[in-house]
Amino acid sequence: MAAARIAEALKAAGIEVWFDKNELRGGEAWDRRIHNQIHDCRLFIAVISSNTEARDEGYFRREWRLAVDRTLDMAENKAFLVPVVIDGTSERSAAVPEAFHRVQWTRLPGNDSPASFVSQVARLMGADPGAATTAGTGPTPAVPPPPAPRHHHRRLSLGVLALLAVAAGGWIAWRNHWMPGSASDVGVGETSIAVLPFTDMSEQHDQQYFGDGLAEEILNVLGTIPGWKVIGRSSSFQFRDHTQDLRKVGEILGARYIVEGSVRKAGKQLNVTAQLVDATDGTTRWSDNYQPSPADALSLQRQIATAVAHALRMTVLGYFSGGGTRSEEAHDLYLRGIRDTDSGEPDAMQRAITELTRAVEIDPKYVEGWVGLANAYDNVATEGLAPRAENYRLALQAIDKALALNPTSADAYSMRAFVRMNGYDWSGAEEDIRRSLQLHRSVNGIEAASKLAIARGKLGEADDLLKEVLATDPLDVYALSMQAYPLYPAMGRFKEADRICDKLRDIDAAVPGLNADQAAIALWQGDHERALRMAEAEPDATTKLALLVIIYTATGKTELSKQTFAQYLRNPPDSDYYLASMYAIVGDRDRAFEHLDRLYERRAPDLLLLRVEPLFANLRGDPRYKALLRRLKLPE
Repeated sequence: MAAARIAEALKAAGIEVWFDKNELRGGEAWDRRIHNQIHDCRLFIAVISSNTEARDEGYFRREWRLAVDRTLDMAENKAFLVPVVIDGTSERSAAVPEAFHRVQWTRLPGNDSPASFVSQVARLMGADPGAATTAGTGPTPAVPPPPAPRHHHRRLSLGVLALLAVAAGGWIAWRNHWMPGSASDVGVGETSIAVLPFTDMSEQHDQQYFGDGLAEEILNVLGTIPGWKVIGRSSSFQFRDHTQDLRKVGEILGARYIVEGSVRKAGKQLNVTAQLVDATDGTTRWSDNYQPSPADALSLQRQIATAVAHALRMTVLGYFSGGGTRSEEAHDLYLRGIRDTDSGEPDAMQRAITELTRAVEIDPKYVEGWVGLANAYDNVATEGLAPRAENYRLALQAIDKALALNPTSADAYSMRAFVRMNGYDWSGAEEDIRRSLQLHRSVNGIEAASKLAIARGKLGEADDLLKEVLATDPLDVYALSMQAYPLYPAMGRFKEADRICDKLRDIDAAVPGLNADQAAIALWQGDHERALRMAEAEPDATTKLALLVIIYTATGKTELSKQTFAQYLRNPPDSDYYLASMYAIVGDRDRAFEHLDRLYERRAPDLLLLRVEPLFANLRGDPRYKALLRRLKLPE
């Protein structure tokens, strides 16, 4: 069994091991003996596996608690608890004491030699670690040869190493790194991989931004490998803090392999674990533990991605030139800025500009920092949190600096395409999309292309592009939302639109507008009763009134429509787009075009949907509609 092999390897290295299978004798008061060994041992190694997970009750759980209780009398920085997983059991969901989650774990499959593990145990116990390799120092970490047997026992002042293996799993030893000596070639049809967000295991829970950034950077590196399908961020990050079996996660994502891990920071020391799991059977193909210095943390994503590639006999090429930074402070500010930009919270989105501005001030050659800053400016402008013209100008300025530093940055070109579309520069955006997709056919570039196709009314092309996104990012909320509304309703594909709304609810019930979209879809399908039920159930009062106006108008209830619309206008939304659509519904074209003209004068990005918005159907026969398209330089 795995525990026995580990025990023998430790003993061969001169470490005294207490192992119940070998040390307990019939007739002994084994309960008292176990208590004494836990009290006296130098390290407590808890073996965790599918067997321990399957047992809600067992004596080994009492032993785990005894070990945790002993730590209450220890200094916080003293190494004692050492959880080890010997199969594909997930660290996130493992049924173990909370104290186990506050220390580093290791992956040590039972059929592999624990040589490097032995060296690290010796180091933890304060002995000479010999020539053991340091985790994460190169692209192909090697497993050192087993230490030579010693003829004496290495007794330590605080007692012996406890190594108890009970039938269900029990307890065993430390956490460092494991790299298989070889990996089988990946077969045809099996070249798909997902990177889940690294879990923040820090006591302060303040490192999630770093874990997210690390996972995204690893994903970007792996995405450069020809022939490999790398599941997109939007889908992978749906499984933050998941408790599902990784085999099920792989099935949902369509991924053969999954990379996951954790980050933990204690004081200034950062600890990162990573593992590569085969999602077909839950086995670990590779795992490692990293304790980088601040300078080494900047290249950590490269180390992990390269190690994963090595484990699968892949080669990472051409990604690492240009883009990054050597400044720890700039990199940290960048990760915080990306987190705040993506948060959707107005204060955080404004704060992101400050963080990313500081990042590029510290390192003016930080290409990714300039692209992130452009994204931050674009977001606050698009959301109406800051003057649009000025912030779009600043976004373009930041992108120009990024491209001056690295003219081959696909991300910079796709980012500039989004900014240019928001400013109605369709030809400029088209050229940027072309360049971006030539350099790297990424999700960002394809989504930019789909947005341009929607703006130009090329619905079939837009659908093909969104399907391409979903082929590698099946849970991408943006792509699914665009299909659900307005694309499929504009194409008359109401059943598909309704089905995608249901899928979005399964992904995230908080996706904005789902209830309103499905109410409108039900109405267009002729299911008036369902449309009315969904409208009545809408929690937002203003949206509820808008839905009722649409339903009453469509079903010929003119007086009810007028009364409800008058009520709607008593507290109207601060949105010319919504008001234009509502005036279009009730047949007041003059007011509708008045609000559309306001949107044009402010260069509002809402008008990108003008050609496909189903609620504007009543306006399309009006000469003012075509005149607006001409001003926008969009096809009539």
